[in-house]
Amino acid sequence: MVLISFCYSDIIAAFASFPNTTFIWKYEDENDAILFEKYSNIHTMKWLPQVDLLADKRLSLFITHAGMNSILEAASYGKPMVAIPLFVDQILNAKNMQSRGLGVMIDKHDLNMDNLIAAIRATLPVNGRCAIFAVSISSTYARKASTIAKYLLGRPAAARAEISHWVKLVAEEGQLDHLVMKSRDMNFVKYYCLDIFAYLGVQFLTVSYFLHRVLKFLFHRAHIMVVKYKTE
Repeated sequence: MVLISFCYSDIIAAFASFPNTTFIWKYEDENDAILFEKYSNIHTMKWLPQVDLLADKRLSLFITHAGMNSILEAASYGKPMVAIPLFVDQILNAKNMQSRGLGVMIDKHDLNMDNLIAAIRATLPVNGRCAIFAVSISSTYARKASTIAKYLLGRPAAARAEISHWVKLVAEEGQLDHLVMKSRDMNFVKYYCLDIFAYLGVQFLTVSYFLHRVLKFLFHRAHIMVVKYKTE
């Protein structure tokens, strides 16, 4: 992760408060590795295969900047996330991730030891050892992440297999919100777009009325000029 250096002390303190949890930190600057070297539960690496790590069943939580690729990769393998977006699309990605129950978002301006500890505790299992890639699991976040992974992986190509896939998924997970059509909660007027047709109808009649008035005025003026010309 690439974070402003003044955040490191809070991050280190937060990680150190989980001595039975293994943290894997991908660093960019060699000095970052030195900061973490005295902590036995924090392992630093200059490079690592992110997809392979996310696919490992021993990994329980992904702390990320919320880049689109990272979000999709973590979701595909059913890993809950703690997102700390820094700029541009990362903020929207993190909000979407949190709204779907896949993890927790921390605003970069609110990043401190207490908030990071609270976010990790919200997703860590109550008991047991686990690994966190900061580059492990509350049942709520884990279940939601696992369900999203089922959406993204293993979709069949054949129509019959596709139907069977979704029926099985609904039977296992219950109602899937993204499959519920928004029109279900619409009233009669909105469902049949009567409000839109009414608006367009009013606009059409208004334009037609003014066009009729303008043409009538022009024809009237033209008629007067013709009569006047004949009179002369």
